[in-house]
Amino acid sequence: MLLHGTLSLSSAPPARWVTQDQLEEGQFLCFWSETLPYTFGARLHAMPEGPVRLGQTKRAILSVSVEAGEQAGLRECLPIGTASQEAIGQFALEAKEIEPERDLPFGALPLSDYERESLTEVEQQLFCCIEQWVQQANQLCSALREAFQLDFTRLGRMERNARMGRKGTIKGICYAFHGIGCYFEGKDVKLDVDFDSQGNWRGFDVWRVQSFIDWNYPELGLSPARIEQGIEELLRKKWLYQVAQLYGPFYYVTPVAITDLQIKRVPFWVKRKKRATPLGASVLVWVILDSIRSSLLSANLCARAARKTSPGPRHLNYNSRRHQ
Repeated sequence: MLLHGTLSLSSAPPARWVTQDQLEEGQFLCFWSETLPYTFGARLHAMPEGPVRLGQTKRAILSVSVEAGEQAGLRECLPIGTASQEAIGQFALEAKEIEPERDLPFGALPLSDYERESLTEVEQQLFCCIEQWVQQANQLCSALREAFQLDFTRLGRMERNARMGRKGTIKGICYAFHGIGCYFEGKDVKLDVDFDSQGNWRGFDVWRVQSFIDWNYPELGLSPARIEQGIEELLRKKWLYQVAQLYGPFYYVTPVAITDLQIKRVPFWVKRKKRATPLGASVLVWVILDSIRSSLLSANLCARAARKTSPGPRHLNYNSRRHQ
C-alpha cells in the first residue's frame, strides 16, 4: 500500500545507514505509533520534491504492507526511524493508495473438496506435509514477530540485523536470516521460508517442501522427482496454485470454501496437535449421553418407588448387598 504525505527529518540517521544527512528514494525506514501493533517497515517509494535533508519537510510516498496501511490513521503523524524506535523525524499521513501488483490477494478463489479432483495416496501424503509446512511457518514467523514486536519481513537487511541479529535464539526458536528468507529450528521441526513480494511467508517452492520432508519426515522416502511431480499434480487438481515471483514460482495452498464441512482424516505419520472434536460429532455425543442419562434416571426413580412400596426387610437386604 502507498501512503502519501509529508516527511520531515529532524535528526541525523544512524551511521549504519547509507546516507547520514538526508533521506533518499528507495531507502528503508521504520515507523510506529500507539495505534499500530508492531514497528513496521517502509520503503521510500517516491520523493517528488527530491531528497529530504536535515531540517527539511517535503512530500513523500511510502510503500508499506497492507496490514500497516489499513491501521495507520489519516492525518496521523507517525514517528519514523530505526527498528529500535530511535526517532529521526516524522511522516504526516494524508492519503492511502492501493498498489495493485502488491496489495491485491493472489488470484485463487476458495474451493470445496467437491470442486477439486481426488488425490492418490502419495499425493495425500505430500499435501499433508505441505499443510504442515504452512502451519509451522506461520507459527514460527508469528512467534518471532511477537517476540520482537517488529514486522521483520519488510525491513532492509541492515536494519533488521541491527535489531534482531542475523541469527539468534528466542523462546526456544533458533533462526538465521538469509537473503529474502529465514531458516528455523524449533523443538520438533526444521524448515526454511522465503518472503514474497507482499511480505508473506506462506508461499513455498519445490526445494523448501523437499527439505522440510527430508528434515522432518525422512521415513516417507519421497524422492525429489516424486515431490516435483506431486506438486504438478496438486496444481492440476487445484489443491495448490502458483504465482510468479522475482526469484521463481511460489506455490500456495488453495483456500477451502467455508461451506465445505468435510472432516479430513489425519494420517498417523503426520505430527499434528490434537484437534478439537468437530461440532457435529460433539452434538451427536451429547445427545447420546443425554439419552443414556435420562434412561438411567428413569430407572433409578422406578427403583426408588418400588422400594418405598416393598416390605422393610427386602429394602434392608438391598442396601446391605449394595454396601458389602
